[in-house]
Amino acid sequence: MARLARPAAFAAILALALVACGDAKDTGLPSGPTPEPVAQTVVDVVDSAFKPAELEVKVGETVTWDFTGSAPHNVKFTTFEEDSHPECEADINKCSKAGEEYEFTFESAGSFPYFCVIHGTANGQGMAGTIVVA
Repeated sequence: MARLARPAAFAAILALALVACGDAKDTGLPSGPTPEPVAQTVVDVVDSAFKPAELEVKVGETVTWDFTGSAPHNVKFTTFEEDSHPECEADINKCSKAGEEYEFTFESAGSFPYFCVIHGTANGQGMAGTIVVA
């Protein structure tokens, strides 16, 4: 009888362990390898300036423009069609407001000038900046 008790005790312990594992809560953490974070860089959009005005990033990085100034602004690129607030030029009420953000991920290398249509020009005068992607 003693020999049967050990396997029975082992089976009982195993059953308890399986029940405990089945009741484990999901922690929400990923179960596989953690992906590397994508670098993100911030440009502050203050009244009449992008800070920094020139920024270097790597291909695949995301740049965030953080609109902190009280004046309305936008981010319009000169070398491709991308505009944070496309209706800003026609209607100043459709430009940025303080507290807004605009993000763009650069998928290719190059130099990408941009400007605010209200306070700068496409040729780099006034409120303008450049993102250099290597």
